[in-house]
Amino acid sequence: MAEVMFLSGVADVVDYAVRLLRKKYLQGERVAVYGSPATLARLDQALWVKESLDFTPHRWLRGGAGLPDPAVLEKTPLWLLSTPMDGLGCTNGVNLGCDGLDLTRLHARVAEIVSSDEADKAAGRERWKHYKAQGHVMSNHAVG
Repeated sequence: MAEVMFLSGVADVVDYAVRLLRKKYLQGERVAVYGSPATLARLDQALWVKESLDFTPHRWLRGGAGLPDPAVLEKTPLWLLSTPMDGLGCTNGVNLGCDGLDLTRLHARVAEIVSSDEADKAAGRERWKHYKAQGHVMSNHAVG
């Protein structure tokens, strides 16, 4: 079973994700990040400019793109995706609000970042119920 951690009450999902992903990168972790195209565009931009003299290496696999060249795959620790993809070798999955993804099939650890928006909280509760029914190890951390 996977470990599923909900990070709830987040004021700015993209800002929080940048800090989380930077931490995971510095720990040497490989992470797949899932979100809507609009959210991923904001995240992609933020990963370039958040730290003035620092860059968090990442690659955005836009819809329909297959696995990248093995050399690129090996060197890239953070992947931005709209849907799960086999073969990236990411132990960690981070969901920025997508519903209906089977992330525990690909990742031993899943972080669900849930904003303070009422609709997002309701969707997060449904994802919690789904993971819980599957028997995963669950935790919730109120951020905001």
